Amino acid sequence: MPKFVWGLVALGAVDLLFASSLSFVRNRVYGLFHTLHIICVALFLVAVRQFSVSFSRFFIDRLSDVQARTSQFALHNSGSGPLRF
Repeated sequence: MPKFVWGLVALGAVDLLFASSLSFVRNRVYGLFHTLHIICVALFLVAVRQFSVSFSRFFIDRLSDVQARTSQFALHNSGSGPLRF
C-alpha cells in the first residue's frame, strides 16, 4: 500500500466514530453505534500502527538525506574538513 493510505484509513475510522457518536444517531440506532465503535476502534488501531511504521521509514529516509546533504555542504565550504563546534 502507498505510504499515506493507512493515515487516510485511520482518519476515516475516526470520522465514522465521530459521526456515529452524535446524539441523534446514537439514540435512534444504538446497535449500529455500538457495532461501528468496535469495528472502527480496531481498524483505527491497526491503521495507526501501519501508518506509524511507514511514516517512520519515510521520516528516517528524509532525515538521512538531509544529513548527507549537510555533511557534503560542510566539507565543501570549510576547506579544512568538517565543521568543528
